[in-house]
Amino acid sequence: MRHGPRSLVAVLILTALSLIALTLTGLMEWISAVLFLLMEFVAEFLRPLLKPKRRRPSLAAKAPPHGAIRRLNPRRRARGRRPSPCRHGRRPGVLSA
Repeated sequence: MRHGPRSLVAVLILTALSLIALTLTGLMEWISAVLFLLMEFVAEFLRPLLKPKRRRPSLAAKAPPHGAIRRLNPRRRARGRRPSPCRHGRRPGVLSA
């Protein structure tokens, strides 16, 4: 069975339309990927600007409960922590002869 020139033209038109559709699909996929990446960069840039700043806790929030407050004598000097003894028996800072 011999096909005429009409079927050849139909096949060529169908092939051209499918190639155009594939090209447009690829372009749309590429455009959507680029737009997605642009949105990601914009979001990362705007995140520090839109993040709510943490407020410092008020003094009332830092204060211990009423029963836990110790009254200290203001005339009494605060003493530093004693140095812990060394394991080898010598005092820190003392050189042996």
